[in-house]
Amino acid sequence: MSKEAKRLTLDEFLSSETSSDVSKLAETFSGGSFMCCHTHIFAETGIWIDELVPVFKKLDAQLAVNNERTVSVLAKA
Repeated sequence: MSKEAKRLTLDEFLSSETSSDVSKLAETFSGGSFMCCHTHIFAETGIWIDELVPVFKKLDAQLAVNNERTVSVLAKA
């Protein structure tokens, strides 16, 4: 079953009443990636914010690099 996205801009989302509901939902997530969180919020609320996709992809890439560095350092210890 596919879900129709309620596409909002970041400004529209931040000014909406559902912003606080989504903030409460986000508090229930533990770990994962930024895009994973965005996808979970879409699954639960139908809200999708296109502006966040490139930002979250860059943040996820940075997390991957940092995790790789940490593993490399720990492997040498």
